[in-house]
Amino acid sequence: PGRVGAVALSIIAVGLILGAFLRKGYGLLVVGAPLAGFVILASVVGPVNLDDSVSGAQRVAPLTAAALAPAYDVGFGELDLDLTGLTLTQNKTVAIDVTFGSAVVTVPSTMSIETKCNAEFGSAECGDPGVRAGKDARPDAPVLTIEGDATFGELKVVQQ
Repeated sequence: PGRVGAVALSIIAVGLILGAFLRKGYGLLVVGAPLAGFVILASVVGPVNLDDSVSGAQRVAPLTAAALAPAYDVGFGELDLDLTGLTLTQNKTVAIDVTFGSAVVTVPSTMSIETKCNAEFGSAECGDPGVRAGKDARPDAPVLTIEGDATFGELKVVQQ
């Protein structure tokens, strides 16, 4: 969509330049200004591939480390990633990318986690940086690393 908008903006720009010489074409400003805003917004967000993203509400509750996917993408939807039934036997990393949506990751108190979150035009409530042991976690418990990225969306990590 950003490329199509950029091409349309280029055509309007040519029309404005020609209009400047012919003293006509001011009406193109009404179309050009919102289109320029759209092109800038599309450039910041980048391409959104809805084929690989979750649109709509989805609840995922893996019970084994093998069932936990390495990455979850949310586009125009909601993700509830419930890890309360998961027991890790080794360190694991999961990436969560939220674009125009929301994701809530719930981890049990028996798990140690490390969060690395980034938010651009959105919010990420991931807690303090560094490894955090759950209140019921063993000292030698494996660590789940959550790498989150929220663009125009919301990401929340909740440790019970």
